[in-house]
Amino acid sequence: MRLFGLFLIIFAHASTCFKLGSEYTYNFVNEVNSSNLFDESTPASYRLEGAINVANIWRNGDEMIFQFRLISTKLLVKSQKTAEFDEKSSTVLEKVSPKPFFVVFRDSQIVAVHLEEGEDDSVSNLKKAIVSFFQYKGEDGTEKVTDVSGECDVSYIVWSPEKFSKTKLHCRLGDDLPNYQRLDYPLGVTVDPFSNTDYWTGVDGTVKKIEGHERHVVTVNAYPKVGTVVNSTFTFDISEAVGEADLLKCASVEECVKLFKNVKETELMSKVTKSCQDGKCWNLIQEVKALKDDLRNSEVGTSASARAFVKLVPMGRLAKAEIWHRILNSQSGKEIKGQLLDILAAVQTYDAFKEATNVVKFESEDDFNDAERYLQGLSVGTRPEMRVMEELLKFAQNGSHYERLQDTLVQTLAAMTYRHARLLGDDFQNSFVTKVTEFIMSQLKNCETDECKVIFLRALGNLKAPNTISMLFEYAETGSYKVSTQAVKALKAFSVSFWNTPEFRARFEDIFYQTHKKFDSSARTLALDVLLDLKLNVHELTKLVNYLRSDDKAFEIKQYVLQKLSVNAATSDYYRHAMLLLVKNDRKVNNYHVLGQKGLSTAIMRDFSKSPSFNGTLLSVQEIKDGVLKRGNADVFVQAGQEKFSIFTLGLFGNGLSSFMGGSDEQDPDEDTTVTAGMELYLQGTAMRPLVFFTGQGELMGHVWSGTASEPTPAYQAISTLQDHEEVIRLHNGAHLEVSAMGAVSIDLNGQIAISLWNRNADTKVAQNTGFATSVESKVVSSFTQLSVSEVVEERPCLNLDSTIDFSGTVALCLQLHQPQTTLKSEVTKKLTIPKSKKPYKSIARQSYKYEMSGFTHFLNHKNNEMCNKINSN
Repeated sequence: MRLFGLFLIIFAHASTCFKLGSEYTYNFVNEVNSSNLFDESTPASYRLEGAINVANIWRNGDEMIFQFRLISTKLLVKSQKTAEFDEKSSTVLEKVSPKPFFVVFRDSQIVAVHLEEGEDDSVSNLKKAIVSFFQYKGEDGTEKVTDVSGECDVSYIVWSPEKFSKTKLHCRLGDDLPNYQRLDYPLGVTVDPFSNTDYWTGVDGTVKKIEGHERHVVTVNAYPKVGTVVNSTFTFDISEAVGEADLLKCASVEECVKLFKNVKETELMSKVTKSCQDGKCWNLIQEVKALKDDLRNSEVGTSASARAFVKLVPMGRLAKAEIWHRILNSQSGKEIKGQLLDILAAVQTYDAFKEATNVVKFESEDDFNDAERYLQGLSVGTRPEMRVMEELLKFAQNGSHYERLQDTLVQTLAAMTYRHARLLGDDFQNSFVTKVTEFIMSQLKNCETDECKVIFLRALGNLKAPNTISMLFEYAETGSYKVSTQAVKALKAFSVSFWNTPEFRARFEDIFYQTHKKFDSSARTLALDVLLDLKLNVHELTKLVNYLRSDDKAFEIKQYVLQKLSVNAATSDYYRHAMLLLVKNDRKVNNYHVLGQKGLSTAIMRDFSKSPSFNGTLLSVQEIKDGVLKRGNADVFVQAGQEKFSIFTLGLFGNGLSSFMGGSDEQDPDEDTTVTAGMELYLQGTAMRPLVFFTGQGELMGHVWSGTASEPTPAYQAISTLQDHEEVIRLHNGAHLEVSAMGAVSIDLNGQIAISLWNRNADTKVAQNTGFATSVESKVVSSFTQLSVSEVVEERPCLNLDSTIDFSGTVALCLQLHQPQTTLKSEVTKKLTIPKSKKPYKSIARQSYKYEMSGFTHFLNHKNNEMCNKINSN
């Protein structure tokens, strides 16, 4: 043990054991390969081979100066056909000079690098990478080290007298590199890095061999099998030849540096020049023309339009206002104006905003559809631009807009401000966020009508600012039925973690159980949703189960409770065990009178999609009142790990329609009986302005007699961003890795309703045509080669909701949720280019995959099946 301990003390300073004045020659090989995550068997690869000389030419205590010379380099590319490496010409590498460059060490850490002046940046980066491998300590421990990859946490492990390893973790990218990630994990991208270097030494401490491994696995969180893998190995082997080097004759490092010729000091981190950062490697105008057919109105709701969107948005972020002006004012641009507005909204640069507001006249109601489409696109954008938000705030404060535009404008401003606060680390005290919060709250206080209050309460739900919670509870607990319900909706939009306190749990209980006053049934069911999401304790759950035995005549709410408890028991071990314990052992509950409630309300949770598609869940909730749908939601979540995120929610609402079914025995005098029906859409958690089909019996009868609603009517058409990831990583070989991902959903939502007073029945159909496209790419970049692997996934999972009501006798309601057959397509492209070569070289290989997924109808419950059979039999 004493001998081994003594060895460790000596070994700890192994880098000092490069004999002063001796020169060592190492042959090196750097092999880089990349593939898609699903299949790593045929990667695209290139290899650098060469030799370096290393000499210790000065030493004073713990300070040393090493001289390096890069004496040869060559580039080889792996053939996709033969799998052999063939040498290729590179004018960059052919110009590499064997002139010396110098590194200053202090206590085994590199403190200065002096490289040849005027050489190519990628060559300098390669030299920085080489010297970084000679920065090490051969003793157990951890420290922060700066090298070619940036500032990293480094750990050392000594395995034996001849071998030790260095592992790098948490390398900081620096403020000079882009690093954008979606904060919603299910729509994010995970980059899992690994970097380890093994060292083998001789008895004199001289390094005989170095073997570095770096690996980056890029995974699209929503698609566990979609992504890329990048591997880089860098090996050094000492040769037998050992020469003598001239020593520096100087008393200090400062004096020695003055002796260096034709070199200049530079930082050790690699210098990164992002590929195509000036946007000159493509022509946006030509790209839009090429993709025009995929952006036609008829393609909205398909994966073709989503794929075109994914390709154009990154290009559009680099485009100047004049380019957008030419595109929007061209004949072909006018034909696809709506889709171009979607792209402009997703781009979210100030130049894009200026051109959008030039082409759309916000003050004119004739341009309302275009104005709303653009604003709704901004509301779900992933990169809110401060100047754009400031312009929107001024526009909203002006207040001289027609009501529909003002509603959409306020929702957009609130949603963008929420995302802005999230990107600042949930900073809702930020000065701009405070301005927007105060504006919305003051507008709400000044509202004189319920309709006005609903608009700004909806905006507070989109803003989700913690300092608005007390105001929202005030409106929820004291407002009219309409206002109260909207306030509870806004509270439900907050993260459930806000409500896990005794005070808030009690206030939601008061709303559900109507402890102090009566509430609208929708407000009660929304409050119940929050309570169930909080995970009720045994006492609270017992109270809820016993509610089913109460004399409350709102049997639809009791049915809703049963349905939601059933859904939670099916998805949560906690609720499943708790319900078995409570129901099975209590005869007062475990009986038909309690568990066989006569309501028609339903709640189901089903798989919407699964591997190889994204992990999607469908939550369908239908709240029925007097035999008629009052509030219905079909919510599609994407799930990754333990987290889920709502992509879109399709909501239908109706009020006062029971008069057509013969009315109700129980009438609430506080309930608004105005005949109303419409559609709500939440896109990525953002509430849009509702689409009202009709208000008042006069409008309804007009639709009935004219049949204007009996044909499919567009309710929402747009393309919006899902995944949005951009990251640049410095690699251990001096190149850099550009990771990018972009996803989009294209939605075409339409509905129709047919009412027959003669036959006393009604049919509604809502078709949600959706196209998804997700692209992920990893690109290894240097001036002498570029290696990229990309994967594009497309699919079209649609959802149709049909309902039939027969009120010729006893009211019967049949609900059907269909998912048609769909196909998932994946295309992988592997590309390797040598940009600067006597013989230009480009290699492209493509692989395609296709998966067919059958269509089906979701089972709701047995009671619904009985109703459907009854109606269909007639």
